[in-house]
Amino acid sequence: MSKTKIGRNYLCPCGSGKKYKKCCMEKDKGPKKITETRAWREADFALAKMAIPIVMPFFGELMDNQQKIGHLKEIIEGCPQHYPSLLALGFAYILEDEEETAKYYLDRGFETLKEHFSKDDVVRAYNDLCDFLVEKFMPMLAVEYYTHLASFLENPADAYNNMARALAYLGCLEKAEEKHRKAIALDPEKATYYSDLGYTLMMKGNLREAEEILDKALILDRNDEQATNNYMLCKIMTDNKINNLNAYFLRPHDYERFIRLEEEDDWEKIARMTTIYNSDRLKAFEYHLAKDSSLLPAKKFDIFYTLVYIMEFIARKSESSDFLYDDIAKVESDFKSIMHMFILETDDIDYEIFDDVYEALLTFYDYLSDHKVITREGFRRLKKEMSDLRPELLEKMVLYNEVRHNDDMSEGEKERIRKELFKDDHILPFL
Repeated sequence: MSKTKIGRNYLCPCGSGKKYKKCCMEKDKGPKKITETRAWREADFALAKMAIPIVMPFFGELMDNQQKIGHLKEIIEGCPQHYPSLLALGFAYILEDEEETAKYYLDRGFETLKEHFSKDDVVRAYNDLCDFLVEKFMPMLAVEYYTHLASFLENPADAYNNMARALAYLGCLEKAEEKHRKAIALDPEKATYYSDLGYTLMMKGNLREAEEILDKALILDRNDEQATNNYMLCKIMTDNKINNLNAYFLRPHDYERFIRLEEEDDWEKIARMTTIYNSDRLKAFEYHLAKDSSLLPAKKFDIFYTLVYIMEFIARKSESSDFLYDDIAKVESDFKSIMHMFILETDDIDYEIFDDVYEALLTFYDYLSDHKVITREGFRRLKKEMSDLRPELLEKMVLYNEVRHNDDMSEGEKERIRKELFKDDHILPFL
C-alpha cells in the first residue's frame, strides 16, 4: 500500500500541532547527500571564491601558497569532508615539500571520495593527483597512489601502466618493465600498453625487443600515433647504432643538413629540426633531474620550468628561428643583452627570479658538459661571464624596479633611465 502524501502546510501527523514543513518533513525525506548540506555548499562557494583572481585578476589579488593553505584550512574546519579542499590542501603542501602533511590531507580527501562518490570520480581524482605529482617531480609518491588505485579497481591494468611510466621517469626501468607487463597480462588487446613498454625498453637499450613489442602495438591499432612515433624512433636508433633513448636525446646535431637547408632557404624545416633537437635536450635534462636525489622536488620543478621559460625567451629574442639550446657560445656572447631584455620585460622580477634564471642555466649547461654535448671549457667561460656580470645586472634590476612602477615619473624620465641602464637593448627587438 502506497504511503499517503502529506501536504507541506498540513498539520504534522506526529501530533506536535506544527505544520508538516516546520516539523517532520525534512526528517521524512531521509538523509541528505553530502553535497546537499549547507556546510558543503558554503565550502564550494569559498573554494570557488579563492579562484576568482586567477580568472579575473581585477577582482582580487592572487594568494601565495601560504595564504592558500590558511584559507583551505578554514574551509575544511567548516566542512571537514569537503574533498576538493582536502585535495587542494594536499597539493599546496606538496609545493612546500611537506610530503607527510600533504599525504595526510590527500588521504582524507580520498576517504570522502570513496565513501560518498562514484568509482569514476575516485579514479579521475587519483589520475589527476598522480599527473600533478609527476609534473612536480614526485614520481615515487605517484607510484604509491597508483598502487592505492590498483587495489581499488577490479581491473587495474591502467593503474599498472601509469605506475610503470612513473617508475621509468624515475629511472627504475626493471620495475617499470614489470608493471608494463602486468598491465598487458590484464588487458592484452590494448595497443597503448605495448607502446609504453616499447618506450621503456628503448630507455633500457633493448632495441630489438622494443621493435618487436612496438610492432605488436601497431598490429593491434595501426592508427595509434604514439606507437607509430615510437616505432619510427626505434628504427632510427637501430639504424644509427644509438644505444638508448638518453643517447638519442643528446645525439650530435646534423650540421650538414642544417647547412643544406639554409642554402635551400627552407627555414620551415630548419625551425622544425631546431624544435626537435631542443625538445630532446630538455627531455634528457628532465629525466636527469627526476633521478637526482640531491635536490628536493620543488627545487627540481623550479630549475626545469625556469629553464624552459628562459630558453623560450632567448629563442623569441633571436632574430632567426634556429637557436639551439646547447649553443652555449651564443648564450655567453649575448648574456648581458639577454638579461637586460629579461629585466625590462619581467614586471615582477626580484632576487629570487634572478637567481632562479642563473641556477637553471648553470645546472643545464653543467649537465650538457658532463655528457660532452658542449665542452667543459665552454661551460667555464659562460659561468665566469655570468659571475662577472652578476653585480652589475642586480644593481640595474634594483634601480629599474624603483622606476618601473613609479607613477610620479613621466614616461620621458623613465625612457631616459632605461637608455642609461640598458643602452640600446631597451629598444632593439632582437639580440
